[in-house]
Amino acid sequence: FGGPGEQLVTLSAFLEFRDPVLRHLYLRNLQMGRWFPEEAKALQLPPEFGDNLLADPLRVPHVPPVWRNWFELFICTRECPGFPFLHQDMCHIHAFSLQIQGSKHFTLFEPSDSSFLYPAG
Repeated sequence: FGGPGEQLVTLSAFLEFRDPVLRHLYLRNLQMGRWFPEEAKALQLPPEFGDNLLADPLRVPHVPPVWRNWFELFICTRECPGFPFLHQDMCHIHAFSLQIQGSKHFTLFEPSDSSFLYPAG
């Protein structure tokens, strides 16, 4: 991990949000199993979601193994640009958002409005 132009910091340093540069960065799409494997072992979907069909290779046989227990971490402050934006989660997955601090506004659209939200194709 880490390449030209990247700054490696600990997660705790990032979460302190003291560095004015870090305050504007968006830590996103971190696959928990790769970046935080010990913490990922304890993660599970809320029971209200029902069974995780992706975890069962007999019910959903043709998906990459990494998708079987997929949890991502997204962290940002209100100063970071680029998210949230209107998007559609892929692969017919369930998603939930856990807000630790502050508030978040969600706008939900009816499925019948999808032709007005995304370009065709």
